[in-house]
Amino acid sequence: MEDKLQQLSYTLQPLSETEQVEFLKKFWSENLNLEDKIQDRLENYAEALISKLKRSIIDKDREFFGISLQTRMLAGAFKVDFRSDPELPNRLNLLGLYRQFIERKYDILSGKF
Repeated sequence: MEDKLQQLSYTLQPLSETEQVEFLKKFWSENLNLEDKIQDRLENYAEALISKLKRSIIDKDREFFGISLQTRMLAGAFKVDFRSDPELPNRLNLLGLYRQFIERKYDILSGKF
C-alpha cells in the first residue's frame, strides 16, 4: 500500500503512565475550568486512577490504555468535580468503564450534564 500510494505509514507509540497522567490532568483542567491550586489534587487523582486501572485490568503489555483514544475515554468517564475529594471505585473493569462513558455521553446529549 505504501508503494502504491507513495506514502509512508506512521506508527504511534503507546502513552507511558506519566504521559497518561499528564493527559488526564490537562483534559480535566481545560474541560472543567479548574484553578491552578487544584493541580496537585488532579495529579493525585490521575495517578490513583491509572494505578487502579493497571491493577484491575489485565493488560500486561499496556497496549490498551497506552492508546490515546482510550485514555481520552477514561478522562471523559471519570470527569468529576475536583473541588471536593472525589472517590474512585474499588475495582475497575472494562464493561463498567464503557458503561460509565456511555452514560456520561447520554447525560450530555440529553442536557442533564
